[in-house]
Amino acid sequence: MSSFRKISYFAFGSLLAISGAMIVFNGKTLARVSIKLKPDAEDHLDKRIPLISKPGDELPDYSIQYLVENTWHNIGTKHNQSATQWLHFQISDQPNLDLVQSVRVIEDDRTEDDILDEVSVLEMNGTGTMFEFEFEHGYTVKAGLDWFASTALGKAVLGAISLAVFFLLISVIG
Repeated sequence: MSSFRKISYFAFGSLLAISGAMIVFNGKTLARVSIKLKPDAEDHLDKRIPLISKPGDELPDYSIQYLVENTWHNIGTKHNQSATQWLHFQISDQPNLDLVQSVRVIEDDRTEDDILDEVSVLEMNGTGTMFEFEFEHGYTVKAGLDWFASTALGKAVLGAISLAVFFLLISVIG
C-alpha cells in the first residue's frame, strides 16, 4: 500500500473521529418547556359569550413556541387551562439547545394571538414578565449533527469528507 493511500486513510479516519466527537459532545436538546404564572400575574382570560360559551371556555389557550434561525416552531397548545400550576409542553422533535434563541408564550385566540411573554433559554430556569419557565434538557445525536452542520467548521468538514469519499471511490475503482 502506498504511503499516500495510508496518509489519506489516516486523515479520513481522523476527520471522522474528530467530527464524531464534536457531534456527540454538542447533542444537548431542549426537551420540555414548563410555564407557571408568577405570583403577581393573572391568567389572560377569554371573553365569555352568553349562550355560546361553556363554563371553562374563558380559560386561556396557552401555546408555546421556540425560535431557531429566525423561524418560530410550535411546541403545542394547552386548551382552556390555567397556568397557576405548572403546565408542561413536551417537544417531540427536540432542537439543539445551542440553536434555540428564545421561547415565547402565546394566548391562542380564534381571531388574533397575543404574545404574553418571551425569554431566552440560557439556563434550566427563566423568569419573564408574566411567567416562570423551566426547561428540561435531553440529548440526541441528531441535535449534535444539526449543530455541527450549522457551523462553518462543520460545513467545511462535511465538504472535505464528501471529497475524501469521492477520491477514495476513484482510487478503488482506478
